[in-house]
Amino acid sequence: RMRAFSSGIVLGLVAACGSDAGTLLISVDPLPDLTNATQVAVTGTVTRTPPAQKAVIVVTLTSGSTSLVDTADANGAFAISLPLSLNSDNTVMLSATDNSGSTSQAVTVTVSQDATPPAVTAVTPAFATDQVSRTAAVMATFSEKVAVPVPTLSLSVQGAAEPGTTTIGADSLSMTFTPTGQLAAGAIYSVSIAGMADRAGNTASPYSSCFVTATTGATSQTYAD
Repeated sequence: RMRAFSSGIVLGLVAACGSDAGTLLISVDPLPDLTNATQVAVTGTVTRTPPAQKAVIVVTLTSGSTSLVDTADANGAFAISLPLSLNSDNTVMLSATDNSGSTSQAVTVTVSQDATPPAVTAVTPAFATDQVSRTAAVMATFSEKVAVPVPTLSLSVQGAAEPGTTTIGADSLSMTFTPTGQLAAGAIYSVSIAGMADRAGNTASPYSSCFVTATTGATSQTYAD
């Protein structure tokens, strides 16, 4: 004997079909460890075992006080745009649930946001120093590690470049220019540092300084600003 069902009951049976409890496994696509972006796209896939044709999988992302959700598509793929807290480590936790009550494992990743460009914190010889040794090297110190390609540190007198070699510190926090020969006596030398960037991609404006080399028998002193 055939039995009639109302449309509401039929829809309920269809929604339930294939949505028995299963196992959810969430995988997150690689995210940058460090970035200067203000937001990142968090993407990945949720796999359900056994597959369920009518399963509705919801992915929840939590970062600090922020909570965002996305419904995975038919292939289990999801994408959530996450605003990042500036100049801080952003810890992100993701999990998934479906309409049968199944829950995935929690996945935690951290994205460090850096919005501050590197800066020159010190230069030797210091700005406007007089009577600098004619064999002196020039060293610059940075506020954070600089990225490859490293900045250029050049020395010039009256617009003419001084020959020499530049080396970057092992910690990438300093660099030194060593002149090939002795500097001219009593000359005004200009120091230029350009191309500074950090590992997050922040770039800094060029930096300039100057000093005056010694004459015979002179000692070193620094002019007040």
